[in-house]
Amino acid sequence: MRRHGGSPVPPVGTFSRFSHRNGWRLGDGEGVVMPLRIGESDDVVLEGWLLGTARHGARLEVRWDDGETVSIGVRGDDRDARLRLPQPPGGGRHRLSLVMRCPTHGAGVLDRVVVGEQPDRLDR
Repeated sequence: MRRHGGSPVPPVGTFSRFSHRNGWRLGDGEGVVMPLRIGESDDVVLEGWLLGTARHGARLEVRWDDGETVSIGVRGDDRDARLRLPQPPGGGRHRLSLVMRCPTHGAGVLDRVVVGEQPDRLDR
């Protein structure tokens, strides 16, 4: 995975860090690019949460490989939010690019990306 800005959550050096939820904090314009192997019928779901002013409305820019960027509106206070991402262009190896767009004093925390069949409980 390649990171373009951001920082770990909680910060490095936090006492009992292993007992806290971990993620990667992204401010406005920061993002990650990760390689994924996707099955033909797999769903891809992002889990995480929003901080500060991003809770009132932000956007996540999603792109598979060198395809078009899809902008998805996100908002809310849920610490266990799940967002179904657009389907990749078929099964196999792909690059997933995620970039956060949010107001000043806002951020998003990426907890994990889940690939495979998903339960019905999704926020989108």
